[in-house]
Amino acid sequence: MHIDKLAIEELRLLVLLYKTHSLKDSAVRLNVSTPTASRMLARLRAAVEDELFIRSASAMTPTHACRRLFPRVERILAEMDALTHEPQVFRPSHIKRIFRVMLHEQLFLAHFADVFREVRRLAPGVSIVIEAVSDAGHEALKTGELDAMIFPMTDNVSPDIKAQFLATCDFDILMRTNHPWLTEVNRDGTPDWSALKRYEKIETTIDSFGTRAPGGLDHWIFKGKLPEQHTALWCPYVQAATELLPESDLTMVVYSPLARELCRRGGLTALSLASLGCGYPLGFLRHGRRDDDPALEWLRAVFVSCFNQKH
Repeated sequence: MHIDKLAIEELRLLVLLYKTHSLKDSAVRLNVSTPTASRMLARLRAAVEDELFIRSASAMTPTHACRRLFPRVERILAEMDALTHEPQVFRPSHIKRIFRVMLHEQLFLAHFADVFREVRRLAPGVSIVIEAVSDAGHEALKTGELDAMIFPMTDNVSPDIKAQFLATCDFDILMRTNHPWLTEVNRDGTPDWSALKRYEKIETTIDSFGTRAPGGLDHWIFKGKLPEQHTALWCPYVQAATELLPESDLTMVVYSPLARELCRRGGLTALSLASLGCGYPLGFLRHGRRDDDPALEWLRAVFVSCFNQKH
């Protein structure tokens, strides 16, 4: 073993790879390309005369020799940092990084302009890639292809996925301002929800979740709490679909902050569905190996702040 011949950055790669199980994540943390990190790993393997990490479908697993070596390398780096550096203070303005975030179009329309403005103001070196929601999201968090998901917090998430609360996600039913259903009320003045089934609806779809008819996204959210309406249109394009509402008797379930924004533009009315108990906690999901990633934690705080402004 010739550990004395290794560069400091190569030792840092070993520590990062041990913690993240992802060569791509480790390269991002070191601010090098993935091919460069791969060459650094090759030098580590040659010096130590061991594979160090075994690649699988979703992670790089440390070998027995790597597990024995890790505490020693971590201690060496800590001692060197203590000699050569003052304690580092995290500054968003110093981040040079691309974040990949998955979120639904309705959340994007309601919040992302605020998030992006704040990110650009505080961290101009940051770029963001938005991924459309799909059922591959959790696996992408595990492999490091995705940094975060804005997604419902549920009990059936893998234990290595960490979910931090963002906001309660409530919905409104959206329709034209003079929609005939608005005149159909009970004696106590509450909406006659049963009468809603006489009107057709537009339903948001996410194809990869299999949410086309029968039982689309509305069915997944409300689980029978609303009367069954005939679906006239399944559509993944939320904003374009809402443009059909002012000229028809169609209705559409829309995320509450987005519904309020659309109503401010005129021609539409929204009724809250919160009383039906259909809201759910919305979370910022990331993989557990990112617990010590200050840049990602900062991005989460930006999302929390911007979401809370509209709730």
